[in-house]
Amino acid sequence: MLRRALAATADAEVSSSWISSWVYVQWTLLIAACIASLYLAIHSITLYQLKKRTTDLVLLVIGLSDFAFSALEVLKQYLEYSYVGVYDREVSGVGRKPVETGELLLGALSRFGFFMSISWVVYLSLVMRETSTEFLYIRRNFFVSLCASAVYGAMFSSLQSIDNRFGYTMNAVVLLAIQVSTFLTIAANVKFVKQTRINENNQGRNVIQRLAVYCVCAAWSTLPFMVALVASQEHVGFGAVTESFNYVLPIANAILFGTSIVCCCQRPESKEFDSRKTESLNNGPHLLESLHEMITEGPVVKIGEGSSAVVYKTQWLGITVAMKCIRLQGAEAANFQELYMTYVSDVQSEFCDEAALAAQLRHPNITLFIKLGSYKGSMCLVNEYCARGSLRDVLKANPLLDWSTKVRLAFEAAKGLAFMHNREPIYLHRDIKASNILVTEDWTAKISDFGISRIATDYRAVAAKKVNRGHGIQEEEDGEEDTSDVTTFAGTWRWNAPEVMKNPNECRFNRATDVYSFGVALWEILTNGSIPFSDIAFDHQVRTLVANGERPRFPPGALRRAPPEFVELIKKCWHQKPDRRATAQEIMLKLGSLEFTLSNADNSSRGMSRQAFSDNYYQALDSSRSFV
Repeated sequence: MLRRALAATADAEVSSSWISSWVYVQWTLLIAACIASLYLAIHSITLYQLKKRTTDLVLLVIGLSDFAFSALEVLKQYLEYSYVGVYDREVSGVGRKPVETGELLLGALSRFGFFMSISWVVYLSLVMRETSTEFLYIRRNFFVSLCASAVYGAMFSSLQSIDNRFGYTMNAVVLLAIQVSTFLTIAANVKFVKQTRINENNQGRNVIQRLAVYCVCAAWSTLPFMVALVASQEHVGFGAVTESFNYVLPIANAILFGTSIVCCCQRPESKEFDSRKTESLNNGPHLLESLHEMITEGPVVKIGEGSSAVVYKTQWLGITVAMKCIRLQGAEAANFQELYMTYVSDVQSEFCDEAALAAQLRHPNITLFIKLGSYKGSMCLVNEYCARGSLRDVLKANPLLDWSTKVRLAFEAAKGLAFMHNREPIYLHRDIKASNILVTEDWTAKISDFGISRIATDYRAVAAKKVNRGHGIQEEEDGEEDTSDVTTFAGTWRWNAPEVMKNPNECRFNRATDVYSFGVALWEILTNGSIPFSDIAFDHQVRTLVANGERPRFPPGALRRAPPEFVELIKKCWHQKPDRRATAQEIMLKLGSLEFTLSNADNSSRGMSRQAFSDNYYQALDSSRSFV
């Protein structure tokens, strides 16, 4: 008996020494969590005042929730309501004391803040998935998160007062399931964005990386404690250790969402520009330091201007080029310098994406991207110069243009579109119209302005195709699901497809939406550059009409002069049902056949021209990869 008592006393002394040491670790984590969460809250409110971004308000709620959780946990430690306190009393032989009302309330409030933080990270991932803060209904989501967090806190706090073993286990399992479901939701949103918008801008990739790291940190720091709760009420020693891991989460939130620390290993920078390495071009004012200043030869003449860019014509290395430069209006105003640089940073990111996309597209009917540089302190894209301007300019300036030339220009634009759509992965333009098709001095049409174009692919589908090809399995083309969808509204209202018009916030761009826009561009060719629905003043009225099946009217005079095949092709391009529209390849074949027929003025050659052109197309398609 004496030996047993001495052994128990020795074990108690060892345990007491261990728990005394662990208390220092726990207090260190708690103080760090309080400081980190307070920093995140201050950082977020400062950015919100500067940029007025809704996402900064979300981060503010996360920071305040983390601070409430950390501060209440400090109070629990001080009052010895935590697992460390329970374990210390058990080791010292005092035993557990009855659960007090204050202890229940404090535990509920603490876990309320804990779950509030997690739920708003879920909302942040939803914003990233939908690419719009319109889906973040602040008041509604705040109310939902309040209710969910209150339920979670009450269930967690009630664990201390449940004596029934089955009831305790079921309650703990439900809490674990709730917590796991939130992490799975975040992971699912991250995976969805990776698959559907793989070449978004640098900030988008950065958010994806940070949310992915958050899932790992949150699972590592919180789930062991929940597993300890499910296992038993008696394992207070394991609970004392795993409870401390929870305090790592506010620290991780501050690092991930309150700093510019990169969350993944970066590959070494390459001197060769590649769209997959646009991360090497950092956003912000430091970006221009990595770009070479354009040394022009001769005068620099402004030839165009948009909301965020100015286009100049100049000479560079002996050739005529077009420089698309970021607008620097208002940069001199000292009061708005910081806000202005934030705006410039966002536009610079778009320019990097456009350069990355243009660098991969080499085709005779796509404007040639030459380099990314800087001019007088602003970033600029240097492209080949197309002397005749846009196709719309050409149509307006030449109202008597013969149909042979019109069809040839349309055919050349269709070749550029087919090249984009037949790439693997494919490219979507999302803003095809006559003003985004340029014409060179020798009357060659080229698709341009990839400012809102996006690469779209589904890696699972691509991988499956490669596996099938490796096994000699032939895939059927008919009925194949188009996995090249891209979300987020883009383009110009009057050129967009009805499925986009019906719900712009949840639209899915794919080949069919590009084809619809190309059909409207063909209508512009038929009408010599008219604006679709020019008799309707407001875009929202056009949205309703197009969604209900209305299309731009064919002027009777233009309809009489147009080739019937051209009119039928327009109708097929803008069919109400996306799966009934022509493909870019079909458009190219029909326009090529029609162009051959018109230029030779021989109806008997129609069948032969189609076969001859079809053969030439497939030869060109096989060799098109050499343009990359």
